Amino acid sequence: MSDHTPPGVTETTFSRTTADDTDYVLLQRTIALGAGTAWHTHPGPICSVVHSGALTHDLADCEHTEVFGPGETFIDHVDEVHLGRNLGTEPAVTIGLAVLPHGAPLGAPAADPGCGYR
Repeated sequence: MSDHTPPGVTETTFSRTTADDTDYVLLQRTIALGAGTAWHTHPGPICSVVHSGALTHDLADCEHTEVFGPGETFIDHVDEVHLGRNLGTEPAVTIGLAVLPHGAPLGAPAADPGCGYR
């Protein structure tokens, strides 16, 4: 996502450490009211916790949508096409740990699967 961060989404990288050809990236993502991440994938898993607000997490099968609130965790799996949206009443803030192949980008844009939301 970092190279293709859409309007209304900000990312802050707290640390990036490499061990045994794997990058460990600790980051915070803030999604403004009504904004979303756009459809994307990750080359490695990202384990996240919602710090504040609420995050609506949609999968590209257009059937699996979950809403996560403060203290709740979720995992973005490798190459899973998904979207994060803020349909709540305050900014959605998540903190995540990405486990990536060394030198890989945090994420990559994916085609809109036609679910009717962005």
